[in-house]
Amino acid sequence: MTLRITDAAESDIEAAIGWYTERSMEAGLAFASKLRLALEHVEQYPLSGRSIDNEVRRFLVKDFPYLVIYRLLPPDQTPEVFVLLHTSRAPDSWRERG
Repeated sequence: MTLRITDAAESDIEAAIGWYTERSMEAGLAFASKLRLALEHVEQYPLSGRSIDNEVRRFLVKDFPYLVIYRLLPPDQTPEVFVLLHTSRAPDSWRERG
């Protein structure tokens, strides 16, 4: 199973990495590393994220206030990341893209 990432989620990822990198290169690298681990986990264990709506799940990026929001696509439940959401945003704001 191969993880898919939508263009919108790619934009979220680039913006978040950019924000941390502007503060310090070390923070940007740390965030990128933890995000990569979260994405790898979702790819390997797609059912491990907390279910938030039918086939939509979320997975917390360790040590950072971000959630990877993804859906499981039929027929084989391929995970597709469609939002990287900061935890300070409204919990249901992912629905704007869902």
